[in-house]
Amino acid sequence: MSFWIPRVVMCDVRVLSLKFCPIAEWFELDNLHLVSQHLARLELFGLQLHDGTSCSALEQLEIIFCDLSEVNRISSQTLKSLHHLRETF
Repeated sequence: MSFWIPRVVMCDVRVLSLKFCPIAEWFELDNLHLVSQHLARLELFGLQLHDGTSCSALEQLEIIFCDLSEVNRISSQTLKSLHHLRETF
């Protein structure tokens, strides 16, 4: 899964939605580094997240049912909307 996600981002997508159903455990995106100047909306559901995302155009971030225990910080100078629901820290 981590193979195709950076390739999709390299196509200058403006919206990326990653949704997985965490039945027994979180879906972990190993060393996924999302770096984009075009991505404006990012939707994450059912993932175990790590540091390493840099999206200079990100305006909307949605994090639902995600494990954020490995995340040290989330920051964005362009973020206008943050929606989060039931994360694990």
